[in-house]
Amino acid sequence: RGESLVPLMDGGFAQLPQDWLKSCGQQILDLLLAQQQKESLPKAALPQVIQLFEDQKLATPPELDAFRRLRHFDFATAVPNLPPHFKAELRGYQKQGVAWLLHLQSLGLGALLADDMGLGKTVQAIAALASSGNLIIAPTSVLPNWKRELERFRPDLKICMYHGSQRQ
Repeated sequence: RGESLVPLMDGGFAQLPQDWLKSCGQQILDLLLAQQQKESLPKAALPQVIQLFEDQKLATPPELDAFRRLRHFDFATAVPNLPPHFKAELRGYQKQGVAWLLHLQSLGLGALLADDMGLGKTVQAIAALASSGNLIIAPTSVLPNWKRELERFRPDLKICMYHGSQRQ
């Protein structure tokens, strides 16, 4: 709101330096609004929190270390921990994609994997699936392909396809 005083949790007020407000005020406002909508800060906002700490030359809280590593993810040396029953030989860029997906998964984050047609996004996604509890939502036109690829590359997974108006 452009005010230079903020209420303190224990009562009273504190003055915020104007130069700090100019440099960080919008970021703080964005984070407060994101937190207000969900009652807690969404994980997707944590890299912005980390950037704020770094910009202020403050130590990042240890619980944010894994999220800090997101910004410095080393695709060149990333080695995915593939499921034991995975039946494919991945190319280098596919291994990097799987490592990225698994890293995001370990942080409880979602991901979008996108590139040109025919570069193996399906097999990368299959490699990143957990051993149980996965839900794949796909257009009807690719259901047979997903089923075939799952059976081929992850024979350890139980597949249940729910499709059409008679599905149960």
